[in-house]
Amino acid sequence: MKNIMMKTKYKVVISILCILFALLGAQGSWALEIGEEVPEFSLSQMGKDGTLSPQNLKGKVIYVDFWASWCGPCRISFPGLSALREELHDKGFEIYAINLDENTKDAKKFLEEFKVSYPILQGYNTGVPELFDLMGMPTAYLVDQKGIVQWKHSGFKEKDLSKIKKKILEMISSES
Repeated sequence: MKNIMMKTKYKVVISILCILFALLGAQGSWALEIGEEVPEFSLSQMGKDGTLSPQNLKGKVIYVDFWASWCGPCRISFPGLSALREELHDKGFEIYAINLDENTKDAKKFLEEFKVSYPILQGYNTGVPELFDLMGMPTAYLVDQKGIVQWKHSGFKEKDLSKIKKKILEMISSES
């Protein structure tokens, strides 16, 4: 009798674990995917008054870039993205860099070293990273003129910049 009860307990535990693993695996299906509309959000600009939202930029290609001061690849991406934004801004391209530092002093110190002309938004503790289901840093989403995610990019190496630029140019020219 004791043996039967032990087997039943194990079956229950195994069933519960299977359900939990299935739910955790399904969580990835909740992530923002290519072809989906960018979620609505509005975030404060760091060091400026007012808020910005990607919905205000429909008609432009937007690179939504999640970053933090402690992120090594972000130190590589910022100079290249800044140059890319300068080159393509007049053609209908914008970057929204969403900072996820808990302490804004860390982000400001980072930005003293890596100056950019594009908007820096404060995203820590706002729920916005959860809308995108971020898995690492940096993570970026390329959004077309209609507000649809066309490309996702995680991490950053210097050689990635040419792929990003190519994709942006394709998206800009497809709307012309």
